[in-house]
Amino acid sequence: MCSLLLVAPLLVLNTLSANFEREIVNQDLSEITSGIVYYQEKERLTLEVTTPIHQMMIFNEDGTIIYYPEEKRAIQTKEKNSIRTLPFFQMFIGAMKEDYGLAEAGYILKRHKKKEDILYTYWEPPKKMKKFLGTVILEMKKDRFVYMETRTPDNKPAIKVFFKDHIRFGDKYLPCQISIERYGNSSLIKEYITYSDVRFNSPIPERILNFRIPDSVDIKEFK
Repeated sequence: MCSLLLVAPLLVLNTLSANFEREIVNQDLSEITSGIVYYQEKERLTLEVTTPIHQMMIFNEDGTIIYYPEEKRAIQTKEKNSIRTLPFFQMFIGAMKEDYGLAEAGYILKRHKKKEDILYTYWEPPKKMKKFLGTVILEMKKDRFVYMETRTPDNKPAIKVFFKDHIRFGDKYLPCQISIERYGNSSLIKEYITYSDVRFNSPIPERILNFRIPDSVDIKEFK
């Protein structure tokens, strides 16, 4: 169950921290990653991974830094909008937006319908991306996103996402349990994400705010 320590009455989200556990299952192989995620305004995200190895990952508008303190090595990339390359967190924080951020990504709402207590919305990708992307279907129940499906250009399921155990922030509900099914040409990859001890607008620890790679560590840079 998702446990809440602090819910702010404001609609503006400035900071967020939460424990996370992420399991990826590919046929008979399973990999579990866990740690703490710290989100700050101005597009800064820090992951402190504790399992299976100790690792610090800092995502911001300038790129990504990955630091392995036990090995005393670091990697830096110069990729813009790098937070959006971390889909498991985007699927959690995306619920802060009424359209899950699809309009901002260039998607267009084509139609909607309501069946019983579920609202279905259908989104088409930007025209220039229709060769690569298909329709996105969102399902909302009682102001909560409960299901999202992305389809291929030939209208076959590509990704199915199930949202459960929501936590409230103002008038929004964020899912603390996310199950993902990714369909490939010959395999099905499943992903299970759980967030707990969620804190909204609480102070970020100083060691995270002021974190920097030690001067003695060489940073390898990649484009």
